[in-house]
Amino acid sequence: EGAPVGGECAYLGDAAALAGARCTARYAADFLDLGLQTKAYESRAAAVLLQTEQAVRTAAAAGLEPQAAQNAAMVEIGRSSAAHSMLLLLRSCSHPSLPPRFAAVAGGEALHGLMAKVRSLFALYYMERDLAEFLEHGHLSQAQATLLRQQVRSLLQELRPQAVALVDAWGIADCELNSALGRHDGR
Repeated sequence: EGAPVGGECAYLGDAAALAGARCTARYAADFLDLGLQTKAYESRAAAVLLQTEQAVRTAAAAGLEPQAAQNAAMVEIGRSSAAHSMLLLLRSCSHPSLPPRFAAVAGGEALHGLMAKVRSLFALYYMERDLAEFLEHGHLSQAQATLLRQQVRSLLQELRPQAVALVDAWGIADCELNSALGRHDGR
């Protein structure tokens, strides 16, 4: 009905098929795969967008003018915007190759691995938080939701020893944080 989408929205070119995509994870560790994470976020964004489109069409079919139909679907529009924004955030921190600034630092490979875990925690934490949407459109099964939770807990446990270093890396003074986590000694 309109022009083909491109750029950051190109994934929506086949929104119906994407919205119906099912997660392939069989084990908790499968959720660490960047491709699986990205596909999950794309699928959710497509599904929520299609729900938004249906809400606008339903309101228009009820006799509302186009602007009023959009206003009637504002909750769905907000959900759609949030789903797309989360996908963009995931993509923005998903560089598969080692950035030059890491490669030049001693231990850069280890830092890259640590940041990949932080990225996975980000992606999976928000999948767990918004689990209803991933379950509602059938991207995840109930069994996969359990595996997802297990992987989030595993990442938290794995990253906990690095928490002080991760917080200190931001260079925020301990007195500003007012938290034991930010202290160099972790107390």
